[in-house]
Parts: sequence; C-alpha cells; structure tokens
Amino acid sequence: PVIPEPDPVVVVVPPDPPPPPPVTLPLLSTQPTSRWFHTPDGHPLDYREATAMGIYRLWLDGEYERIDYLFYYFRSRGINAIRVVLSLDSEWWHTQGCQNSHLEGDKFWSGLVPFLQCAEGHGLYVRLCLFGGVEPFGGEPDWNARPDVVSEHSFIIDAMHNFTDQVVETTCGQTNVLYEVANEPAQIGFGDDSSVILLLGQHIKDLAPLHLMNFGAATDEESIFYANFPSDFLDEHFARHDEWDMHASIKRLISHP
Repeated sequence: PVIPEPDPVVVVVPPDPPPPPPVTLPLLSTQPTSRWFHTPDGHPLDYREATAMGIYRLWLDGEYERIDYLFYYFRSRGINAIRVVLSLDSEWWHTQGCQNSHLEGDKFWSGLVPFLQCAEGHGLYVRLCLFGGVEPFGGEPDWNARPDVVSEHSFIIDAMHNFTDQVVETTCGQTNVLYEVANEPAQIGFGDDSSVILLLGQHIKDLAPLHLMNFGAATDEESIFYANFPSDFLDEHFARHDEWDMHASIKRLISHP
C-alpha cells in the first residue's frame, strides 16, 4: 500500500511585539503658595532629583549601555529627575574623566537632544545646568581666593550668552528639561551675588518662558540673592558633612506675583 506523506509542518513565527509607547513627560510649572512642582493638569509632582554632574561625558563617549543601567538604577530607587552639568573643563574634571565642553564641537551639540530623549524614555526629567565652569569661555579661576573673574570681561559674558542661545534653542523642544544657569556661581568664578547670572537667567526665560529655571545654587552663604525674578525656585547647597554623605541640597520654590 502507498503510505501518504504527512502534511508539511508549517511554523508560524509570531510577529515582534510592538515597541512600548514613547514616554512623554509634561512640562512642569510652579504655583503660588505651593512647595511642589506641578504638571499641566494641576497635580503636584513629587520631584526627586539625583545629581549626575558628569554623566554627559558617558554619552559623548558612546557608553549607552552604562547610561541605560544608570537611568534604570535611578528610576528603580524612586528618582524621577537628574541634574546634569555642562561646561566642565577644569583640570579637576579632566582628571576625573568627566569633562565636557562645547569646544568639542558637533559631538557636543548633536548629543544633547538624544541624551534628553533617552532620559525621558526612562521617565526622567533633566535639570540642565549650563555653566559648571567658566574655563571654556575664557575665564581663569583662582581656586584659592575664588574671585569674580567674569563680570569685568565682556568677551566672556558675550561667549556665555552665545552658548546660552545655542543650548536653549537646541533643547527647549524637550518637555522634560529644566534649566539652571550655574553650579555654585561664587565658587567657580562668578563672584558673590552676580548680576551676570541674573542676566543669563533672564536670557533663558526669554528663550524658553514655559520651562522652569533657577539661577544657581547658593553654597551655605545665607544669601537669598538668587531668590529673584524670574527664577522659579532656589537650590541651596548646604555645607558638606561626612555624615550626610558629604553633600546635601534643598529646593525652595519661589512664587512671583
């Protein structure tokens, strides 16, 4: 007898699952009398920020898997925002391997938006501090006396405003970005109570009026100078203590009439 051949086995490969929907974080705002940041629907956001000052160096060096791991690490511990500092070009930052500067050219500029988008994909806001140092703009700090090396030099100030233009115009399309003018201005070369910082902050607000902005972190100076219009909040860095893991900061919201 003729034994019929069995029907061929047809293996159906299931289609790839659709990618997860992109995360879009809403712009944050402040409200009078509230100590919280708020989403557009009026609800307060429990803003929990980790400082990741030199993390942009990892992005510039193409260490994307490490970035993904760090972002996952932050989110798994309830962090929903990171503070990233630009213009880190002093000798110290180079020794730490965490330097970054617009002097790197297209590599620096072309990475900003993808970096912010990667953070947003992990559900992270990014407080982008524009000036972690004054060296890329021609400033030469004295790390012993820490004088003002900016205010009397118009070429430095002009370069800083040009940099501000490019950073904000490049990144303000991202709703997960907040802006900070400078990290500890008095410590890095701006001097105490810097009018240059105020003008740079106003410049940011002119370019991105709906984004939150703060001027810079006072450094245990008992000064409220940077609690000034049009800043949305004050970031004060307390004195460093070993028992506090060497650093602490507090965000004070500022409402304006």
